[in-house]
Amino acid sequence: MIRRKLKTCSDCGQQKLLWSHGRCKECDAKSKPRIALKSKEATGEFEMFCEYYVSSDKRSFVSGTDLRRYEGTKLFVNLFHHVLNKKNYPIYLLEHKNIILLTPQEHLDIHSSSAGKLLEQNPNWEKYFNLWKQLQQKYYGREHDEA
Repeated sequence: MIRRKLKTCSDCGQQKLLWSHGRCKECDAKSKPRIALKSKEATGEFEMFCEYYVSSDKRSFVSGTDLRRYEGTKLFVNLFHHVLNKKNYPIYLLEHKNIILLTPQEHLDIHSSSAGKLLEQNPNWEKYFNLWKQLQQKYYGREHDEA
């Protein structure tokens, strides 16, 4: 095994193992810009999810799989899916009619697979796409009425 030699840090001048750009690990960490993360504002989403879950049949909208095994786990919040996304349809953010329950895998699939692939894997996805169309029609019909 090759032993590393102590060298002089270009920032603090101490004899240490160098990490990057002639600096020790501590000085290198200090030199990197810190990105301030924007704190998330409370939207009431989690409370609404819990309220929705209590009144639901606790089954996946698509497969009918029992979802109670996810209660109290880190995957619990992954059970909830906004049919119309939050960014483009913010007025539907806290609407129960826009929320469905899915298994964590189904939730991943809806965000990463095409409609055709989903329908090929499981024809029950048709029910989801029909709801999506219905909510979109209702949203755009309402928007035109208000204009």
